[in-house]
Amino acid sequence: MPAAWGLKRYLFISVVCLSLTLFSIPLHQRVTAAAQAGRPLLATRVDGVNVTQDVSLDLVLPLGFTLSGSVRSADGLPVFFGFVRARSDQGSFTGSIIFTGLTSAYRLVLPGGTYRLSVIAGLIDLNSEDSAPIFMATEIPQTVTVTGNQTFDLTVPGLPTTYQISGRITGAGTLPTRGAIQFRSTDQTILGSTDFDPEYRLRLPAGTYQVAVSFGVDERESLSMRVGEVTVNGPGTFDIRLPDTVTLSGTVKRADGEPATPAEVLAFDADELSSVGDPDEGPFTPALFVTGGIASIPEQSTTGDYTLSVPPGSYAVASIADIDLGEGVGGQLTFPFPFLELNLVTDTTHDFRLPPLPSTAIISGTVTDENGQPVAQALVSASTESIMNAPDARFSSSTLTNEMGRYTLTVLHGSDYTVAVTPPQEPEPFAAAPQHRRDLVGSWSRPKK
Repeated sequence: MPAAWGLKRYLFISVVCLSLTLFSIPLHQRVTAAAQAGRPLLATRVDGVNVTQDVSLDLVLPLGFTLSGSVRSADGLPVFFGFVRARSDQGSFTGSIIFTGLTSAYRLVLPGGTYRLSVIAGLIDLNSEDSAPIFMATEIPQTVTVTGNQTFDLTVPGLPTTYQISGRITGAGTLPTRGAIQFRSTDQTILGSTDFDPEYRLRLPAGTYQVAVSFGVDERESLSMRVGEVTVNGPGTFDIRLPDTVTLSGTVKRADGEPATPAEVLAFDADELSSVGDPDEGPFTPALFVTGGIASIPEQSTTGDYTLSVPPGSYAVASIADIDLGEGVGGQLTFPFPFLELNLVTDTTHDFRLPPLPSTAIISGTVTDENGQPVAQALVSASTESIMNAPDARFSSSTLTNEMGRYTLTVLHGSDYTVAVTPPQEPEPFAAAPQHRRDLVGSWSRPKK
């Protein structure tokens, strides 16, 4: 039985979650009823689309099946939140775990096939005064074969004995001492996170953990960095001193010399990034543990200047700028792509000058389901790394279909476009989890210097 204060918190969280769920039910039921014959829609994509002139492209969303069920821990602790992932030769599919106040449940939309399931379960020790959740990754030993809508309940291991650890973050240079600290076990099965200001405190099971911190330097700059490893085998204190940093600064401008705004400059540690591998193969988002930063350039900037502080090292660097394609239509240009590698051992200046852009063309068509019914509010996106006369850039653009399933997408002239369609997002409680930025952290090899 939980301690008295823990039971009160459990009841409070239960009431809040149950209230949110009850408000969501009518809309969720409408979405389910809209699926053809009780079958939800799957995403689809077409590769190798050449756009040297306007292109007509109709797209059909295949019908899938639902795999759903309850999620519970072996020790009876509630699973307050988390994700369930299903993997097969057809890809990786992720859905949220939702705590209703009484039980926890998940729902996935899948094509037919045989799947390996894994769970990231957010558990809170109700007998502890520390309310920070502990995320535990579990591979489900049984595979599940999906040939229709079906139920498959999941049980994850209970929370092991935890120990309170604490410490103090001390800064170097101008780095702030307020942010978030994450502990990921070296076997990638446990993730704990809490705030620091500059002290932190949380509970973790025994094990060895990689440690990373993240924070906003100011409103235009955010930074994350690995800061070492700690071994937890009982209560302990782990103080952390942030490393010295160097500054990367410069401007992002269009080919005509005008500021390219709004824009971002990204810098990720090249060695860490190249060792990440496929984001779908690990349970936790790899970007959490890659040293790097993002500098934002606001739309109102008249100079296009940026400043980014990072620990010394070799970094993969690029800019991402919003570009105006006319008539209120825009897209995003990543330049250079693949990223440029810079050796940052002292303060460095690097200016980004975007390449001249080719003329635009239109991709248009209708999105329907397998029964020929139009799909409204589907997200249609197009991206390519083969822009005409701009070989070192990546372009992407997206739009939504209208009530008749029609879409019109303005893009740059280029070849080898990937056109992808995502079904209308379900409202909570069963919206899919955000997917990884594969172009940033997945399948990355060292770019040219």
